[in-house]
Amino acid sequence: MIGVVLTPLAARARPPGLVLLAFGAAWIGPTTTAWLEFPRVFDFASIPLIALAFTVALYEYRRVPRPSTSISSAVAWLPFMAFALSALIHGTHPTRYVASTVLYLLPFLAIVALTRVELSVRQRRTVITTVTLVLIGQVPFALVQAAQSSNADDVKGTLLGTGAGHHVLGSVALVGSLALPALWRTPNPVLLGSVFVGFFIAWLSDSLIPLFIVPPLIPLVALLKLPPKPDPAWRRVRAQVLVMSLIVAGVFGFVVDSGGLGGGTQVKITNTLNPDRGKQAVARLLVVDLTERPVSVLFGLGPAETVSRLSQLTTPSGSKEGSPVQALGLAPSQHYDEYRIAARIPAGQGSSLTSATSSTLGLLGDFGIVGVLCYGWAFLHVARRVWRLGTVLGAVALVGWIAMLLLGGAYDWLEQPPYTLTAAIVVGLALTDPAVRDRRGPR
Repeated sequence: MIGVVLTPLAARARPPGLVLLAFGAAWIGPTTTAWLEFPRVFDFASIPLIALAFTVALYEYRRVPRPSTSISSAVAWLPFMAFALSALIHGTHPTRYVASTVLYLLPFLAIVALTRVELSVRQRRTVITTVTLVLIGQVPFALVQAAQSSNADDVKGTLLGTGAGHHVLGSVALVGSLALPALWRTPNPVLLGSVFVGFFIAWLSDSLIPLFIVPPLIPLVALLKLPPKPDPAWRRVRAQVLVMSLIVAGVFGFVVDSGGLGGGTQVKITNTLNPDRGKQAVARLLVVDLTERPVSVLFGLGPAETVSRLSQLTTPSGSKEGSPVQALGLAPSQHYDEYRIAARIPAGQGSSLTSATSSTLGLLGDFGIVGVLCYGWAFLHVARRVWRLGTVLGAVALVGWIAMLLLGGAYDWLEQPPYTLTAAIVVGLALTDPAVRDRRGPR
């Protein structure tokens, strides 16, 4: 089914088609490898596909005038060069550098590839249809998994075999429940039904972190000041978003009050707030390690060496037999176990929120202040462009984009292709919306 949908788009617009292939690989790849017993290295298939999409978008269309809505390729090149400096200084193996860098830059590469070319109405509809089919397809998988297992961690949709698949599924369910109605411009009853389904899937998968981070962003974005060139219907749009936020807050309050987040929720929150445990303790130790040498302050301790997701996957405790990291032959992280011990979480009380792993802290630890500044500029550049749209889809895209950074601080969302590619495609579609292009005109 996915191949039938993707083929016509790939033939007519290769960069968007390759982005969709990467999106499908990120979501469907784990299930395919699990069922067909392929090598787990295919789980990383989205990385070369996005890199190829970015390259084709830059070189095949270099003589074609860029659309007014396109994003500069500097959002990828600047962090890429900063990360390269860290790798050169620390003598990092090229495979380790490429894997770590592209995992972080995946959404930026996808956004550049999507916005570099003008999508026809048919191509845009194909992109939206493909994303819709993949995301809606997670619902029956999640329901079957919830019926077959009493462990919420097993509710992963098609992300079989991935360690934090249930959290990723929950976060995408929340963002996707807002994005799909905005993409299809559905009436309000469909929007409300979609939101309830999204929260239900997040609750089934015990996605504590996304349930605490994503809902508050919705009214925050809706209450911000009007953009410089707002949509004429923005006031009505903002009112609808605020009403939806109240409904979302009500559902969230019911879930928390009913204890639907699991009996260990209070213990997890207590460990998170304890300054001597969890990520607070890890952050303090990381700062101490970085300040031992000036070069570490500027360029970190090297790609995948501290508390990023890839760092965790290289360790014996985080790596599984036949995993993609083992297939790539990456050496174990030199520091991750040190930070894991510093987290001081008692046995049986561990969670994603209290673990040492954090993509945002890992960005600082692996690439230093230079890497954080370059990545931060790229992130804020995209956020600013999306914010200026003043549309419903733009508001939803901004929620998903900001949530990606916050979720990355809580765990490893900045390095989770299923989430980052979903957020990037929604951003790309918001930026290339024909209504926005017609209203703004050329830059």
